[in-house]
Amino acid sequence: MAGKPTYEELEQKVKELEKEFVVRKAAEDALRESTRRLQVAHDQAFVYARELKEEITERKRAEEALQEIHHELERRVEDRTTELANTTQQLKLELTERRRAEEALRAAHGELEIKAAELEAANEELSQYDHVVAHVLKAPLRAVHNYTDFLRQSLEETLSEEQQGYLDNINRAVREGTELVDDLLEFSVVGRQIAPTCTTDIAVFLRDLIEALSLPPDVEVVTGNDGLIIDTDPALLKHILQHLITNAVKFNPNPLKRVEIGWLPARQRQYEIFVRDNGIGIEPRYHEQIFHVFERLHTSEEYEGTGLGLAIVKKAISKLRGSFRVESKPGEGTTFFVTLPEAQQER
Repeated sequence: MAGKPTYEELEQKVKELEKEFVVRKAAEDALRESTRRLQVAHDQAFVYARELKEEITERKRAEEALQEIHHELERRVEDRTTELANTTQQLKLELTERRRAEEALRAAHGELEIKAAELEAANEELSQYDHVVAHVLKAPLRAVHNYTDFLRQSLEETLSEEQQGYLDNINRAVREGTELVDDLLEFSVVGRQIAPTCTTDIAVFLRDLIEALSLPPDVEVVTGNDGLIIDTDPALLKHILQHLITNAVKFNPNPLKRVEIGWLPARQRQYEIFVRDNGIGIEPRYHEQIFHVFERLHTSEEYEGTGLGLAIVKKAISKLRGSFRVESKPGEGTTFFVTLPEAQQER
């Protein structure tokens, strides 16, 4: 039987226990520290896993959005490709139609040139025909006039006053017939020939025209001082102003016949030229009628004329793409207004 441990053995045992306690406590402390670190690592791993999951989720969403955008772009490209194909086809059709239209236009232009040449030749032929007809019509009138003069000379000593009147009436009829032929010829040819336009100073033009008309001394013509320059056909302008001036003188019984010619700007690059007189005037109801062919408001015994003068004026104004109007009352004179463009377009 073993004996009781000695004090030294107990003391030694206590020391060993204390050492073991210290070691165990150190081990427990190390375990607690390891546990704490594992918990921290676990917490960090959890946070990282959660963040990673969120990142994966966001990336997946981004990939899905990117895929959707990709599909949308593919659809748009396909739509745009189809649209471009349709547009290209439409452009091809339009180009084909335009080529056909250009070919048709060239063909029409060629036909128009041929027709224009034929028309010019026909106008030339017709103009020659008009002059031939006028010459042929005047020939018997000249013969009648000559034979009337022969009779007057041969029978001068035996002609009664009544017979002398007969011969005077024949001469007047011949003169009226000749004027009628001349006016018909003028009416026929006015504006038929396409003449080039030129820059015309109206003041200078009127001065030359009035001088050429050789008006009687009882006629006073007043023209505007301001210069008016227009691009027009001077031949047609002469037809217009010459007949208006001669009418202003013809239908005026006053001892002093006053003719005023002026101009003023109108709308849209146009000018209005007026011819005003102090003559007998015209009833407003006849303002349009007087421009008709052979329309006369007076007998030839009252006022000479053929009834073609204002018809010629109307035709010439139409050829110049202008317009006209009349202001007049009986006994108060007449004003003719002619509106013309500042520049003529090609006719």
